Amino acid sequence: MEDTIQYRHIVSEARDIAKNISTDYDLSQVELHDAIHEICDGHRFVIYTSIAFEVVAATRGSDFGAYQVAEDFAQDIMSERPSIDDIMTAMAFEIMSTLVHEEFNNLKGEAV
Repeated sequence: MEDTIQYRHIVSEARDIAKNISTDYDLSQVELHDAIHEICDGHRFVIYTSIAFEVVAATRGSDFGAYQVAEDFAQDIMSERPSIDDIMTAMAFEIMSTLVHEEFNNLKGEAV
């Protein structure tokens, strides 16, 4: 049986994505936000519902601020009667987007 996702794995994945953005995208042609959106929208932590649940649960226990941002995001975009799967994937997407932005900014700061 595979272990559940730990928050440190989520942050590590976000850092790897942030590192790869400058090689995968020409940021003079593509907005950073759009690049992060594209990557996170198709990421396995978001598109596989069972993993999305784990991402949300791990984040709630380790980074409640990021969890709250994701919860607010999901509430803002959800229809009147969303499924729990829709909510979890929306929250996982926002968690990954937020963490990739943070890690990208951290890497820029380290390079200076």
